[in-house]
Amino acid sequence: MELPSDIKFEQLANGVRFDLPPRQYGLVRFAGLVPIGFGCLFGGFAVFWTIMASGILEGPPNLFRLLFGLWGLPFIIVGLSIIFAGLKVLFPGRTTIELRQDELRVTETSGLIRRTKRRSTANVAEITVENARITTNSRHGSIESATTGNRNAIQIRFSKGKPFKFAAGYDSAILVPLAHTLADNLQVPALTDTLRVEGGSRPAVPVTQVEQEVSTDTPRQITQAQQPPASRIEVVEAPDNLIFMLPRLGFLSRAAFLLVFAIFWLGISCTVTGGFAIGLIAKREWSMIFPVLFGSVFILIGLAILAGYVHLATATAVLVVSGSGITFTQQSRIKKSEWQLNRADITDVRVGPSGTEINNKPVFELQIITGDTHKGLLGGRDDAELHWLATRLRTFYQLNQTPLPPAA
Repeated sequence: MELPSDIKFEQLANGVRFDLPPRQYGLVRFAGLVPIGFGCLFGGFAVFWTIMASGILEGPPNLFRLLFGLWGLPFIIVGLSIIFAGLKVLFPGRTTIELRQDELRVTETSGLIRRTKRRSTANVAEITVENARITTNSRHGSIESATTGNRNAIQIRFSKGKPFKFAAGYDSAILVPLAHTLADNLQVPALTDTLRVEGGSRPAVPVTQVEQEVSTDTPRQITQAQQPPASRIEVVEAPDNLIFMLPRLGFLSRAAFLLVFAIFWLGISCTVTGGFAIGLIAKREWSMIFPVLFGSVFILIGLAILAGYVHLATATAVLVVSGSGITFTQQSRIKKSEWQLNRADITDVRVGPSGTEINNKPVFELQIITGDTHKGLLGGRDDAELHWLATRLRTFYQLNQTPLPPAA
């Protein structure tokens, strides 16, 4: 497949190189100034606190105070990471891909920052373009990828190990031909399935189906007709509607990660802010007012995280599916919410990433597609339950019907 003229191709002594054009974000890239400013404020306060807490400016060093001051180092690193993320948005840069013998090198250049990642090509199983709206029928049933816009990324999956994603932020018109070319150069094994791009004339990206179950860690949806055995969702069926009553997740569910994180966050924030507050009250050091106010912001953030944990753990929900549309009601110890969607506005139902990650794994949600946007709900619940709910809704509304996979 012919590459776009924007991609510069060069034959190397022991491989090939692809130079992609600079990413075109337009005025959107100036949104990177927000995390840069926050990172400077966050990291600057961390540096200030570390210096003050360690007492290195107050005379001979004290070992205890030096060790106490080390608590500020993680916050300095976080601040620098936020600044770095903002710089990547402000200066999106470009990607260079080198495919050498048994090795793939991807170099991201953003301003003065240059970073290279290397991966072995020995166990490549498939190459896909993420975020393109694609469907396929396989022995696993109907599989769909989530759609999040026209900014995409190439992802290489291996028969063993974690997938490798790169060249994020480019348009699919650039990445789809590039994915084909990479597949040809890598000599991906004979195909057992081919993905089809919906709603356009763009070429398909070949996929080799690995002999294993499709992981729910990927942004795809699997047709699942039967309710998972461990599911506690109650279903009330009628000729013209379905009612799903979802119990709370519980305090020891996946949401427990937020509790651990909130305790860690509040422990450090309260300790640091409390130290400055003691200095302000006991010694009347009015210069401590700013650190106390600034630390209070972090305490509020920790409380918000804790509230989010309580909300996820205690939330119960009722999902009513009828011929006129969908009504969703959710109530927890923190808040109650309710919304409705008309049937005429619903174009699809699928499972997709919510945008949140826990331990580098995406948290999936049920997504009701309405044109170019979607309404997300039930994020963080069991992936198998979400796939089952999506299948029931798609079947009820007869959306993109595909044959069910054969029984195991």
